[in-house]
Amino acid sequence: MKNYEREKVDHGLSGDTVYKLKRNGNVFYLKISSPDRKDLLEREIRNIEWLGNYLPVPKVLDVGTAESNMYVLMSEIPGIPLHLSDEKPQKLISIMADGLKLFHSVDIPNCPLNQRLEVKLAAAFDNIKKGRVNTDFFEERNRNRLPEQIYEELLKQKPDEDLVLCHGDYCLPNILVYKGKLSGFIDLGLSGVSDRYQDLAIGARSIAYNIGEKYIQQFLEEYGLENPDERKMRYYRDLDELF
Repeated sequence: MKNYEREKVDHGLSGDTVYKLKRNGNVFYLKISSPDRKDLLEREIRNIEWLGNYLPVPKVLDVGTAESNMYVLMSEIPGIPLHLSDEKPQKLISIMADGLKLFHSVDIPNCPLNQRLEVKLAAAFDNIKKGRVNTDFFEERNRNRLPEQIYEELLKQKPDEDLVLCHGDYCLPNILVYKGKLSGFIDLGLSGVSDRYQDLAIGARSIAYNIGEKYIQQFLEEYGLENPDERKMRYYRDLDELF
């Protein structure tokens, strides 16, 4: 990408490289994926293109390859990630709960994005085989467990599914806010039809890490869930260890 100002973005744990590009007052984002992660970026592109019909997500502007790496150029969504906002904690939680209700409100009968449990478990097994699971980021209670052990336990304890359209990685860094209001969603590679607890569990974990555990109850209540299923919360947090 010539004639752009380029700034590397700290992109968390995805494994991709992301740059913020500027030219003539316009801002774009360039995500580059290595050959062994090409399938994941292709899936994210498909997700973004479908989700864009219903939700505030980036627009795909260009897709290509360079030196065997795949890239996607995307539009900017105004705003900053929720965890960087200086809004009060209660306000951040309200934005997060409202955003999740918006995502989960999208009708799913014709949704082609499948992240049901059988698909998630197959993908988790594939991640283990390909060495994509980073045990350094396991939660404390899983630190002495192998990915294979977690996977086998997940197979034995599969819960019934309450299906909605899920973000798939619903954490504060993936929710954008502008002038105190929700402005969009990013990092959509795991989006699709899944159990609502996929997002509730990851959202609660992110709140504990980024804001404080005491705010989890507000998040759940404003979402509309006063008595969460703790077994499912734990199940989907364990499942996320393998992604």
